[in-house]
Amino acid sequence: MDTNSAKKNGFTKLFNKLSIFKIFEFNKAAFTLAEALLTLLIISIVVALSTSMIAKKNKKLQANNMTHYWYCTRESTAGSHTQGSNYSPTPGSVSSNGCTFNPPPGVNKFNVTVIGGGGGGASGYATLDPEQIYSPGTYSFSPSSNAKYYIILVGGGGGGGGKRPACKYGDQGGRSGALIADYFDLNKNNTYEVVVGKAGAGASGTHTGGQAGDTTFKGGDLDLFAGGGGGGSRRPMLVVKCKNKGGGSPGSFSPDTVYGKNGNGTPSRDGAYILFNQDMSAQNPETVDIAAKLPESYKSAGAGGMGDRTYGHSGQNGVAYIQRVSIYGGGGGQSGNSSFYQFKKSPGQTLVTIGKGGYGATTIDTNGENGGASRFGNKVIASGGLGGITRSASASGTSYDVTGENGYRSLMPLNIADEFTTSTIAQGGTATTAGENAVTPGAGGGGGGSNGQTAEWSAGGNGAPGIVLISW
Repeated sequence: MDTNSAKKNGFTKLFNKLSIFKIFEFNKAAFTLAEALLTLLIISIVVALSTSMIAKKNKKLQANNMTHYWYCTRESTAGSHTQGSNYSPTPGSVSSNGCTFNPPPGVNKFNVTVIGGGGGGASGYATLDPEQIYSPGTYSFSPSSNAKYYIILVGGGGGGGGKRPACKYGDQGGRSGALIADYFDLNKNNTYEVVVGKAGAGASGTHTGGQAGDTTFKGGDLDLFAGGGGGGSRRPMLVVKCKNKGGGSPGSFSPDTVYGKNGNGTPSRDGAYILFNQDMSAQNPETVDIAAKLPESYKSAGAGGMGDRTYGHSGQNGVAYIQRVSIYGGGGGQSGNSSFYQFKKSPGQTLVTIGKGGYGATTIDTNGENGGASRFGNKVIASGGLGGITRSASASGTSYDVTGENGYRSLMPLNIADEFTTSTIAQGGTATTAGENAVTPGAGGGGGGSNGQTAEWSAGGNGAPGIVLISW
């Protein structure tokens, strides 16, 4: 017998042994372990191949069923509706009221995702909130919170010098008090002593105006001193008996900010001013911003009294003005809500409207605008995102800058349309740069920032419009 014949006979015998009929022959006592294992192996291979073929077939069917898409959104935050699709002809149209979806013929299964418009970002907030203002006297001050405070201390202004009738000219105006205006960290658990200096009296006959009182602020690790101004002195005269008798010095202070000023001499005899002069006609260029922070009735605080031919005028009282620094960044707009629905038969021609994005706040300390709702007919609706909330981020440590909160990321799926495969986050703004406008449909706008020292703040960013995505 040749080799081929032998192999053929061997396979025939093996097949006969593995035959289902042979295996279940009742007149055979049993089959060997090798025969059983080989049978199981063959069955396993057949099952595996069948499963793979079924999976590939299902995957192909699924891919064929979700190959196409159509979407409707807006061109900008509240712009005109626009559409896009990878199906030809495009199964939709655009009008001034929205989009109209016309299901392709022969398709019965549609997945519809609806996203509402994103909320706008809130604006930043930076301001000095008045906590307490003191006129001459002694007081105890307890801060309302552990925070940064802007403190203005002005010593009293010195009195103007007087004049004897025999003298040709009147004496010099009084000196101004010193000025401290700076930022300090105060602790609500501390009690601070505040003393505000009284103005110096004008002179008559003695030729030298009165010395003004000092203004101080003490407590914790602070020991601030803004000295009162000295009285105006006699100027050198032609007559011996009217010679200069000397006057007080301008107010001194700690720490260094702005010294007191000398009063003017002959012939004007004006008192020195640290903020405004007494008739509010002049302003010290060094303190123009500080004066703007004081209430109107205190803008001449610390000015020296005017000298006169007959008698000197009294100076202006000092002041202590304590303001809490509020520095907040605006909250980011929230993302538009998401709704999903699967149609198992054609929904028919359907009107689609897209929710507008919420506008970011453009006035200080204001919430962002809510986003609008998006609709696929009356069947699928998704509400817009809430606008950002004011004062959601605050300064930390020694910083006076606050960055606004980022906008919320869109809930839109990124695996449907080729035009929307990434999602960006609108960044929060700084004191000088507004929060970013959202780009990805349904995303929220960034919040505005602020700076406590410059009192600058920025607007919030706009939220992005919503979108309706349909795949089949």
